[in-house]
Amino acid sequence: MVEALLGNRWGAAVLVSGFLQGLGVSVAFGLLRWRRFDVSAAMLGGVLAAVFEIAAYEWWSYYPDFSWTQKLVYLGCGMLSGAVIAGLGGFALVRALARAGAVNAFPVAQEARENALR
Repeated sequence: MVEALLGNRWGAAVLVSGFLQGLGVSVAFGLLRWRRFDVSAAMLGGVLAAVFEIAAYEWWSYYPDFSWTQKLVYLGCGMLSGAVIAGLGGFALVRALARAGAVNAFPVAQEARENALR
């Protein structure tokens, strides 16, 4: 948001991208009725974040001249990286931070403590 206010050339685009990615993750957790926050939920969030960002914005703003084959390959790669890097990687990072005590003020730390007692 600061970039947009300062007039950075990518400022508004970053806001749109962040909104769409966040919307994708919110839809994923909404589909799971905000009851599951495991690795599969994180991976689904990463996949839907990629779908919303790429199909709703990047195809039309950055790659309008791509063929549909190129667009679908790009979407597939985005979904794969969303699942692995954002979903699996993000889940692993949060767990590591919880074990280290860096996120003690958040529910994930309580969950990590409970799992350590089992």
